[in-house]
Amino acid sequence: MNQTTQTNPAGQDPAVVLPQLPQFPSGQEVYDAIMGQIEPELTSRQLPTLQQKYATETAEESQERQARYDKAFAEYGKRYSAFSEQLAGQVHSFQRIAISAAEMSTKADEEDGLAAIASSIASA
Repeated sequence: MNQTTQTNPAGQDPAVVLPQLPQFPSGQEVYDAIMGQIEPELTSRQLPTLQQKYATETAEESQERQARYDKAFAEYGKRYSAFSEQLAGQVHSFQRIAISAAEMSTKADEEDGLAAIASSIASA
C-alpha cells in the first residue's frame, strides 16, 4: 500500500503517516477487468455485438456457446469474490492504521498539555 503523509493544520512536520486509501474502480471496470481475462466476448464493449455476430449459428452452436458462457460466469463469480475480499482487507488495514495514528496523535497532544501544566505549576 502506498503511503500518504498527512500534515497538521499549521503545515508543520508530518504528524501522521497513513497508507493511501484503496482505489475503488467502478462496477463496469471491475467486471470488464475480470471478464476480459476469462471470456472477452462477455465484456461490456462486446455484449452489444453478440446478437449480430451469432445471428446465423445453429441451435447446437448456441447451446455450446451458452455452456461456455455459463462456465465463464461461474469463474467470474470466484474471481470477483477474491477481488472483493482483497479490497475489504485493504480497507480494514487502512482503518486499523488510521485508528492507531489518531490514538498516537491524541496521546501526544495530551502529553504536551500535561507538560505545559507541569511547567506552569513549576514556574508559579
